[in-house]
Amino acid sequence: MATTLPAHASIMTGTHPMTHGLVANAAFLPRDLDDAGTLRTLAEMLADRGYATAGFVSAAPLKRHSGIDRGFQRFDQPLGLQRGSRKTTELALRWLDDHDEGPFLLWVHYFDPHWPYQPPWKYRKEFTETRRLVSYLRRLGVRRSESARILSINNAYDGEVLYTDSQIGRLFERLKAAGLWDDSIVAVTSDHGEGLGQHDHLYHGRIYNEQLRVPLLMKLARQREGRRIGRVTSLVDLLPILTSAGGLPIASGDRGQFQGVDALGSSPGRAHVVSERTHRRGSWGPARRYALTGSEWKLLHSPTEGSALYHLGRDPHETRSVIDEHPEVADQLLAILSERIREHYREPDPASANQRDSETLRQLRALGYVD
Repeated sequence: MATTLPAHASIMTGTHPMTHGLVANAAFLPRDLDDAGTLRTLAEMLADRGYATAGFVSAAPLKRHSGIDRGFQRFDQPLGLQRGSRKTTELALRWLDDHDEGPFLLWVHYFDPHWPYQPPWKYRKEFTETRRLVSYLRRLGVRRSESARILSINNAYDGEVLYTDSQIGRLFERLKAAGLWDDSIVAVTSDHGEGLGQHDHLYHGRIYNEQLRVPLLMKLARQREGRRIGRVTSLVDLLPILTSAGGLPIASGDRGQFQGVDALGSSPGRAHVVSERTHRRGSWGPARRYALTGSEWKLLHSPTEGSALYHLGRDPHETRSVIDEHPEVADQLLAILSERIREHYREPDPASANQRDSETLRQLRALGYVD
């Protein structure tokens, strides 16, 4: 799901939002991650195995109220709404310098490629080629692709991506300078993309591909050569990959909760990925909408508003539904989607959602997460 806290909870537990229960950033506050207490986070799993664990987050949705801090012996969060990548990087580097010998889990969360798009001054003028940008946006189906606002937003977003890339580079360089790079497993990914004008939406929270597709870059210990994996992959696959291909010492009992697959392994993998947008109706669009994405077809389904079908090979940007031309494909995909929902859905505990922390809500509202 293209929302900060649900996606991160899936990364940290290897389970879908409909299982871990966090389907929004604010709707269930002060509900903790996994109110039933049946799931564990990667930090908990590795702390039990003697790892030092540290997490540094940059924005309000991932503060301690969410439960995402579970298992981190050191957890650092901003005092206010958010902080820039440079400050978070400096805190993480300081922890890394002070860390004694032994295995560790270091999670560094950045928020800069995110609304409001305000890259540091050095990066604000890096992307100004409007003619090529207009042509690119037209190919994506962006209406008003010559709008000054659309162009400015896209350039500013790209500037924030470049800035964040420079901070990730600082982390990598420190690992290399400390002699830790070769033996480290490194994963770089994101919780969601942004609309940036596609489907008449500037931000995120929906389940079109421009908001669902994110980078997933990994370096395994002692890895010398790179390769590209063309399989359909989900964020819930990250922990199975780290465990199987990466060799992390995750206990068998913890591996049992994983709902993903090892996309680097020799097994066939999966044919489809399930995505959801199941929090309340609001400015981000209709509630209770699901997607089933494969290498060729994608089905969007809403129990109240019906379905749409896209052929990703011919229409990768989902500009025209072809459900009327291929009703049999839609029926097949809907049957698969329905089975996946029945398999993973867990009824939430209503007692966990009856109070809200006013300061946390204020911060999330300021970031655009609460109507």
